[in-house]
Amino acid sequence: GPTTAFYHDGIDSHLLAEAMSDEGIMARSGYFCVHYYLDHVKHYPPLIRLSLGMHNRQSDVDKFINAMKG
Repeated sequence: GPTTAFYHDGIDSHLLAEAMSDEGIMARSGYFCVHYYLDHVKHYPPLIRLSLGMHNRQSDVDKFINAMKG
């Protein structure tokens, strides 16, 4: 789907979302609309959520990949 959520074992999701914002990448961090399930049932840390849409270009995807490599 056009929306994906993930986390990184070694980096706090809120800090990662802020760093992505500094690179011009729009992302959200947290548990979104399923806080209880993700936190208390699945025991996930806060997640990063990215959404792709008709407005995104390949260069946007490349920017995200390069930021995650750095």
